[in-house]
Amino acid sequence: MRIDSKDTILGVPILMIRTLLRRSMSYGGAISERLARRTLKLGPERTREILDELVRQGCYEAGENDLGEPYWENTLKGNTLAMATAARPVTRAKADQIFAAFMLRVQQVNEDPYYLFKVTRVVLFGSYIQDTETVNDIDIAIELAPKITNPKQREKLYAKRRRESKRNFSTQVAYLGWPMQEVWLFLKSRSHVLSLHDFNSDKKFLNTIENKVVLAE
Repeated sequence: MRIDSKDTILGVPILMIRTLLRRSMSYGGAISERLARRTLKLGPERTREILDELVRQGCYEAGENDLGEPYWENTLKGNTLAMATAARPVTRAKADQIFAAFMLRVQQVNEDPYYLFKVTRVVLFGSYIQDTETVNDIDIAIELAPKITNPKQREKLYAKRRRESKRNFSTQVAYLGWPMQEVWLFLKSRSHVLSLHDFNSDKKFLNTIENKVVLAE
C-alpha cells in the first residue's frame, strides 16, 4: 500500500497516523489512550477524537481490558496502513535487484560469526509478490534468533558488542537491544524500498494475507 505523505486525518499528518498504528502493532496489536497520547503528542480530547475517527474508518476496533480500561486494537485495514509506504514506486527489475542484495546480506549475517543473531525466517508479502510492473515497496517479515545458546557466554558477548559500538544509547531498551538492532540495520542497509517487519509481532496479521515464505528453519 502506498500513501501520500501530504495527506492528513483530522489535521494529523498521515505519517503520524502510520506511526501510531505501527506503535500499537509493536505492543501486540492494541494501544491504550495514554500510549496514543504519547505517540501523537496531543491532549486527551484531541487524541480520543483521532482514535474515534480511526475506528470509524475501520483501522481500529475499540474494546476494554479485564480492568474496564479502554484500548484500541488494529484491524486488517489498520495493519495495512501501518505497513504503507510514502516512497516512490520502483520497477520490478529494480525491486528484484534490491531483494537479491537483501538475501545476500541474510546469508552474510548467518555465516559471519561477527553477528550474534541469525535470520531464521524470511516471509514476503505486499505488492512485491503481486504480478505488477512496479512495486511500492518490498515488505519482508523476518525472525531473528541468538547464535549463542549458552546464556552466560551470550550475555558476555552482548556486553562486549555494546562497548565496542561506542554509541550513545538514548534508552536502556536501545542499549540492551543493540546486538540485535545492528543486524536489523545491516539488513535494511538504508534502503527506502525495503520495509522490514518483525515476524513474531506480525504473525497474526500475516496469517490473514497472502505471503510467501522464502526462508524458514
